[in-house]
Amino acid sequence: MKKEDLTQSEMNAWRGFRRMGEVIASRIGREITQKTGLSSADFTILMQLSMDGGNHQRQCDIQTFLEWDKTRLSHQLSRMETRGLIEKKSEGGNSSFISMTDKGRLLLSVAQPVHQNGVYEHFAKWLSEEDLEAMIRITDILRNSSK
Repeated sequence: MKKEDLTQSEMNAWRGFRRMGEVIASRIGREITQKTGLSSADFTILMQLSMDGGNHQRQCDIQTFLEWDKTRLSHQLSRMETRGLIEKKSEGGNSSFISMTDKGRLLLSVAQPVHQNGVYEHFAKWLSEEDLEAMIRITDILRNSSK
């Protein structure tokens, strides 16, 4: 279904959603950068590498999770490798395995509490339990609708 015009409520909800995400992410990203030197993109990738107790993943799996363009991810990983945060190892063909270095693990361990505090201070503390449940429900609907 193609919709030509949004209602005022639809537009206000969209603008509010976008602005909220941008402002909160910028605040938290700035705090992480000030404490660790990691960019938001660095932190996002290091967090993804640390999921499930591991410190490595295939590049294509990171790309699938983040839904980033292949070129964007490749450039970001190259910058991170140059700074000693990750190592890239070829799996053969066009595939690479990405591993977190000791430096990456150390900076992530410093950044994680900054991130958690930022999420609480700029987001969670302002919302009731009902608000949080509604947010979870809404984000699940939107995330699943675009697949």
